[in-house]
Amino acid sequence: MRGKKLLAALLLGVGLCSVPGLAHSEISELLKGKAYSHIKFCLLDARITYMMNNPDRFLNVYFVPDEVGAFGKLVGLPEAVDTKNKVCIYIKNNREIDLFSPDWGESGLFFSFEVVLKNIYSYISLVATNMDDDIVAVFHSKTGVKVGYFFEGEYHLWEE
Repeated sequence: MRGKKLLAALLLGVGLCSVPGLAHSEISELLKGKAYSHIKFCLLDARITYMMNNPDRFLNVYFVPDEVGAFGKLVGLPEAVDTKNKVCIYIKNNREIDLFSPDWGESGLFFSFEVVLKNIYSYISLVATNMDDDIVAVFHSKTGVKVGYFFEGEYHLWEE
């Protein structure tokens, strides 16, 4: 009887010791880069808030915090555009009217870019405190064609 209790206690102890060990490794993986995860959460919250506040007129918007500078290469931005440690914004028109149509001309496109980006920036201004220094944005037309980008406070047309 005493041997069975000792065996049960030993098995229970071994079982309880192995469970926290497994959970610890999963939790430690989740907590790596805590500040980066917090920024990603804030940007996701901003995206949802933007869509909820503009239910009839929101655009497809994705916020990407770029720690290593890969966003620029991924979307094909010119080499002079450095996206490292910036919040990159992918903006694609999904509305009936093509806000980023090349038919609008340069001044019309720049005005459209500015209006759209200032509206979107208002949702992430707590994360990216300076629009000119902290933001890189890429604008896509309804058909998915890259039309322009924003970098260091200036709007540029896309040149293939």
